Amino acid sequence: MKSIEPLPFWTKAGLAFPILFLNGWLFIIVVEYFQSLITVGIISTLLAFVLSYFVELLTR
Repeated sequence: MKSIEPLPFWTKAGLAFPILFLNGWLFIIVVEYFQSLITVGIISTLLAFVLSYFVELLTR
């Protein structure tokens, strides 16, 4: 049984660029779909972080 030789560099590069492009495109689509949910999550996290200092001061 013959061993499989590694692919040449130009083949690896030729396969890597379309895969990276498609992954980036899919990531953008998913982020756009969940944009409102991500925005609400980020704002609520920042608000909780800022308000935790005030709550700590009031509990002293």
